[in-house]
Amino acid sequence: MTRREYILVGSTATKRLSCLKGAVLTTNEYSKIRNGSSSEITSTRITALRAMLLLAGLWLALPVRAGLLDAGFDAQYKVYMGGIPAGISQRNVAVNDGIIVYRAHSEPRGMARLFTRDVVTETSIMQRTDDDVQPLEYRYDQTGKDEVHEKVLFDWEKKTLTITKNRLTYPIVANTYDMLSFQIAMMLKLARQPKTFTFHVADHHDLHTYKATVVGSETISTGYRDDMQTLRVDSFNPKEKLRFSFWCAPELDYLPVRIEIVRTDLDMGSTTELKTLHRRP
Repeated sequence: MTRREYILVGSTATKRLSCLKGAVLTTNEYSKIRNGSSSEITSTRITALRAMLLLAGLWLALPVRAGLLDAGFDAQYKVYMGGIPAGISQRNVAVNDGIIVYRAHSEPRGMARLFTRDVVTETSIMQRTDDDVQPLEYRYDQTGKDEVHEKVLFDWEKKTLTITKNRLTYPIVANTYDMLSFQIAMMLKLARQPKTFTFHVADHHDLHTYKATVVGSETISTGYRDDMQTLRVDSFNPKEKLRFSFWCAPELDYLPVRIEIVRTDLDMGSTTELKTLHRRP
């Protein structure tokens, strides 16, 4: 299978969004939902909203500051679409003798449950090195309308990774990760202040290449804290017309405290913000 290039987006959500049109939830449509007339909204727009919610969930799996990786942490992010609460994502990290187990559990809430009931749990087992991580196993479990259970297995002796869905094996090259270990590696790279960076990331479908550019500093407020100094990282895929922006807080070792995903040709997007953060004892 030919490797495809994406920019900070998993293939499943990208392919779903690539053929969707007219997906904005307008004020009029929102009123129809509240009044019990959601059947008047086109199935295409409902499908698009469902795909965007899944995409937001995939990118909610973001790590907390590097200092917390010694003890572990628990954090919660909230997802919004058009300013309307759409879901939550719980992040949990357990650390034991240099092995990190990172679990991300995302599910829709509120009005979003009219469009999707899918619940996604991702788990990555990785080994911490001096300034990087080595993924060992990644699991993707999705329940709801679509049932998915797949793995990515990393063999560092043979320098290969295997994706159970397609039973294909790929060589492990520099900067190769899964969907969760990639995010910890991104935090570590931002601490070294690059202007651009590239990763090779395996999801439960395939192996992809992601690229991003560090734009500059911005001050923002979230549900977690007001007036936070952040470093903005942007990525844009012109083919799929998807733009990603990450606001990463240096005081939290470049923890992303806000993430925006926008489908530029549809004027459709989601915003994810850090709500709570607790270090484990």
